[in-house]
Amino acid sequence: MPSTTTTTGSDEDKVTPEAAQQLCDMIAPEIDNWRDQGSVVGKVSFNGTVQNWAARNDGLNDEVIRDKSIVDDVTTRTCPDVRDRAMKALEVSDLASALAGFGG
Repeated sequence: MPSTTTTTGSDEDKVTPEAAQQLCDMIAPEIDNWRDQGSVVGKVSFNGTVQNWAARNDGLNDEVIRDKSIVDDVTTRTCPDVRDRAMKALEVSDLASALAGFGG
């Protein structure tokens, strides 16, 4: 029987709703720490959070390396309030720009 999974290239096909919620749940409790650490150190911690999340979800690291905006797309859809607070704490206009060590 053929697979029902589509591969249109959209972020929705790469990140399950459960994985999207997990990213939000991992970011939310760290925001105050990032604000207290300052944006430079906070970005290092944010990178660790995203790498940890991606590794836990069937190797999404490859997807994030290909397109860092996945993090923004997922958080915009799933937890825009968490995304906004994280961007303020990290002093960035989008979460993708806070990622280092991932591709461009």
